[in-house]
Amino acid sequence: MLLAPEGFALHHQAHPEPDLQQPLLLSLDCLAILRLQGEKVIPALQGQITQDAKLLTQGKSVFTDICTPKGRVIASALLVPADDGDVLMLADTLQGQKLCDHLNKYLMFHRVRVAPDSALVCLAEANGAILSDEFPSAALSPQLTLQLLPQTTAEAIWLQDTRTKGGAHAWQTLLMLHGICWVGADLSELYTPHHLNHPALAFVSFKKGCYIGQEIIARMEYKAKLKTRCVLLSGESQPETDVLTDTQGIPSGKIIKQHRAEANQWLAFAEVRTDALTEDTILQAGDKILRPIQPPYAINNES
Repeated sequence: MLLAPEGFALHHQAHPEPDLQQPLLLSLDCLAILRLQGEKVIPALQGQITQDAKLLTQGKSVFTDICTPKGRVIASALLVPADDGDVLMLADTLQGQKLCDHLNKYLMFHRVRVAPDSALVCLAEANGAILSDEFPSAALSPQLTLQLLPQTTAEAIWLQDTRTKGGAHAWQTLLMLHGICWVGADLSELYTPHHLNHPALAFVSFKKGCYIGQEIIARMEYKAKLKTRCVLLSGESQPETDVLTDTQGIPSGKIIKQHRAEANQWLAFAEVRTDALTEDTILQAGDKILRPIQPPYAINNES
């Protein structure tokens, strides 16, 4: 739910692109909040997600993927343990109902159910202090924390907080700068976790038991060699086409997601041939120049 709708809309008309280096407060109505309830919620989740659900019993939040039997990512999600034993799931708001329908087909056998939680609101703070230690939270990085708050609490914080306000636009920029290609409705069932660098981001556990898509994903980790890889690119203007070439005009890949980060900076995730990637790689989308950005994590080039 969007907080303070009128004031929020007016703010974004005047300041559509907040300075990401200063303290920010973000309203993330772009994320659906789902609640999983049941005594066997952890075992039930274990067979559905790529990460180890047992980490939730240690009070840890986890990024994960939910995949098809062919190992394609249906959706990326952030799982947060709640104090009452429930598990809260954050995913693309356009996939909220789809995930409920998909997961409930399997969770029902464990007497676990997932449904939207309309009582909670997701706020995120960047480069500042945590909002409250009384409610569930998850850290994307030391500089970026998400918090799930009751509606009235979130509204009070939003109105009183003096930090620069933002929303889905700033959130997408921060995700991309962290090297996270989040799978929402736009990329659903198109790529495996490996093609999106998700194992490098700890979205996947290779030590847990079976889950939907596990056989394909494990085979890619231990036996396959990727011919393409997800690369974060930056350019000064919007790419003219999704088709990427090198400076000699040889096809090198395609853009799978693009985003205007600032007035003079566009970010893009692209599927690029691994043999086209060097330390000096320069790619073109039409006449627009795009350069790779090193993500804040290491990638195993052997996979």
